[in-house]
Amino acid sequence: QGISVITVQFAWGTDMTVTGAELREAVDRVYTVLPEHTDRPMVVSRSADTEPMMVIALIPEAGTLLQATEFAETTLITKLRHIPGISGVLRVGGEEQEITVEMDPLLSSARNTDILEVARAISEGTGEYSLGSIVHRDIEYQVSAAPEDTSLETLRNLPIPGKQMKIRDLGKVGLSIKEQTSISSFRGKECTGVLVWKTDQSSPVRISREVRRVVRELGRSGSPSFRIEIVRDS
Repeated sequence: QGISVITVQFAWGTDMTVTGAELREAVDRVYTVLPEHTDRPMVVSRSADTEPMMVIALIPEAGTLLQATEFAETTLITKLRHIPGISGVLRVGGEEQEITVEMDPLLSSARNTDILEVARAISEGTGEYSLGSIVHRDIEYQVSAAPEDTSLETLRNLPIPGKQMKIRDLGKVGLSIKEQTSISSFRGKECTGVLVWKTDQSSPVRISREVRRVVRELGRSGSPSFRIEIVRDS
């Protein structure tokens, strides 16, 4: 993404007025040796309260990163959000699947059908929902579908409005891994991360105990494809 973030932590009781000024001076000194066209670095102070209270990692073992991510989304995060006192849960890293429609330029041209007609067929045939992408002439277009039925076979058989043909007649419908926007790793191995925040009024001891109970229960009944570890508990 062309961005680098460096986090500096200080001991409790540090005079942040003086230390902050010294840190800004140090950053200004190195600005002149940064690569050309680099924006001037910003020093931003953050309260410890803005940091997640807990960080959980789902590390692939016999399985895949995709399996760990799906478990985090469908099971772990759902259970954590039901714990009273938790203000937010966010997944970072991992992998997601998306459905991709790859149009054959020769077929679409021969049958006088363009990308907008295929997108319309998907939208009208299934409803509006983020689906994946259509690739046409090496250009990728984002499209939508409905959560009720987004199977590959359903999409292949969707009719093109006003024409005697289906999407399968114009190209391929398949599954692919969505481009990652964040990466998490634990001890050098890529994983799926889950960040947990609590409300200001909640007891950190109780939240920690409840989260650990959920992780322990899921660890006993979960898949051997991955393991769940709490890597931070503040």
